[in-house]
Amino acid sequence: MNGAARDKGTPLPADPLAAIQFLRKVRDQLMIADDPQVAGAFATMLANYEAGGGAEPLDRAFRLTPACGQENWATRERRSLRDNALVRAWETHYGNLKPTGASKVIARDMARIDQLRQLPTDPRLALLAEIHRLNAGGALGPRQILSILLRSRADRAMKSHISLRTFSLRNDAKKLTGQ
Repeated sequence: MNGAARDKGTPLPADPLAAIQFLRKVRDQLMIADDPQVAGAFATMLANYEAGGGAEPLDRAFRLTPACGQENWATRERRSLRDNALVRAWETHYGNLKPTGASKVIARDMARIDQLRQLPTDPRLALLAEIHRLNAGGALGPRQILSILLRSRADRAMKSHISLRTFSLRNDAKKLTGQ
């Protein structure tokens, strides 16, 4: 998470004891809430942390530390947000193009984002700027964009129980969009 997105108004616990007491309050509030699965998972993670007397880092106790060879949770989340935004851009602004053509046009339009000096007011460019930001300012090539669009289409087909063997975007569009 970047520094600009952090909440500056909420006071943080002053020391480790205050922090663990705060986490216990969060646990207790979750136990009162309507979602016992979330409350139970949080309580288990906190209990595992407390059982070690704080010897295990909190991020490891809460399963935020990736295993060897895995990616950081923030990287995975940012990639997922980027991919979803790319698919949204395709659907809303490039929907009349097939994935191959859309990937080329999106890549071309995204290359222009670097040249912008201020946040665009045009919704299409604003969405492309968001994708650019989520990609850490790196360029996305047409092949990478095409891969993301095709993977998204296949994921939707699997969720909608559409046969990939007979899949047609034109014929199965209503099933994909839920209409």
